[in-house]
Amino acid sequence: MKYIDNVNFAKKQRTINGSINSDSLKRTAEILEELGGDINYTIAGSIDHKNKPVLTIRIYGKITTLCQNCLEKLDIPIDCSNDVPIFYTEADMDNALFGDEAGYDDGILADANFDIESFVEDELIMSLPIAPKHKTCNLVEYHDKPNNPFSVLMK
Repeated sequence: MKYIDNVNFAKKQRTINGSINSDSLKRTAEILEELGGDINYTIAGSIDHKNKPVLTIRIYGKITTLCQNCLEKLDIPIDCSNDVPIFYTEADMDNALFGDEAGYDDGILADANFDIESFVEDELIMSLPIAPKHKTCNLVEYHDKPNNPFSVLMK
């Protein structure tokens, strides 16, 4: 596991790249069946226009799981990025995210032992589809309208 001081990392405008194997993604494995693949990441620190330290994270790669319809293997391409500001107190973060003048969509707390792998997994989980499935599955038919035995009465 890799840890950073996220505020110093952002202020010094550092960048880190890495890869995480699906075997390390314990929380993701609780959500998806038969998880496989690797996730690559880049995290870059900066200071935003409000003088707030920010981590810009990009995750990309491909994970494999089971389709929720046919239970066959399904590849899910991952490529997303997010700017995540760092807040010094929980009250500041709550106000910036949910207050009357909320100006941010996301945020994390300042942490001298910030867990990078956990951060990457959080972003991965938020990017996943709710119910991963193929656009079309073998041996599974999709119906726009369910068969309703009372539909004959509607005519």
